[in-house]
Amino acid sequence: MSKLIALAAVLLAAPARADDDAAFRRRFYSECVAALGQLDSTQEHLAFVIKNKIDLQISTSTLKIPANATGLYRDADRKMYINEDVLLKGRKELYYRAVDDAEVPKILAWKLLPTLGHEIRHAITHEKIRRQLGFSFDISSLEDEMISFVDTVRVLQEAINKNPDYWLGRMSLQIDASDSALLGAWKQNPAALKQLVEPLYPKSPSVLDLDQKQFLDFLDKMLVGLRSTRAEVLKVKKEIAELKDPAERASTQRYFDDSEQDEVSRTNLERVERLRKVMSDPANYAKIRKFFKAQIQALVRKTQ
Repeated sequence: MSKLIALAAVLLAAPARADDDAAFRRRFYSECVAALGQLDSTQEHLAFVIKNKIDLQISTSTLKIPANATGLYRDADRKMYINEDVLLKGRKELYYRAVDDAEVPKILAWKLLPTLGHEIRHAITHEKIRRQLGFSFDISSLEDEMISFVDTVRVLQEAINKNPDYWLGRMSLQIDASDSALLGAWKQNPAALKQLVEPLYPKSPSVLDLDQKQFLDFLDKMLVGLRSTRAEVLKVKKEIAELKDPAERASTQRYFDDSEQDEVSRTNLERVERLRKVMSDPANYAKIRKFFKAQIQALVRKTQ
């Protein structure tokens, strides 16, 4: 009898948990937007999000956001993703520390505001390149990351000044560890921040450290890998099309489509091929170097 009662309790609780999760997401979204509007350092971010109608989504899909990432902006679908596992861990920590449930969405929104600022800054940077230079720069570079990390520090400092209690005592969480590292490096100097950031992106080239030939060589090596990946994907597509059982072919095709391998491999290859062509012009490479240098210097001045 006790097992039946326990089972009934689980079944009854499931819809309640689903409703609770939906309510939490709505509160978290609204608190993120509210927080963006309260800081001087995030006014540009908020205006950009509104103008470009960028959606914020919580996701567990590694197709949308890497498992080890807190947040990610995808230019392909104009969406900002927050890792659901990170939010869940934060909610659990605050729950066990007896923080009022009603306060949790706001606390987590403020803690993740620097991450939102970081990812939205990536979007702003790429939009500025397209608008000011007349071409796209569709790969990650060390300079692109440095711009966003300096912005992260800028937002983080103002967020802590606005709500210092959220980073103290029982509200200090595991996700705050990276904040401490960033602030520690920044307090030394921008060069120390670069030394912290650079090892995190071993596959991202530094436009300011490479001359044009070295950068083109980097793109050529990247293209070898992308073409190999694309060939493998096309091979899989052919194998699926040749399956004789219609049911097996349909189910396999759905699984393959859900993986987004076809679209991702195609668009990645097209973007880097296009970038290779654009960067083969010395004038364009000079423009992107000048752009990144100016953007980093401008944000460093605003943050100091």
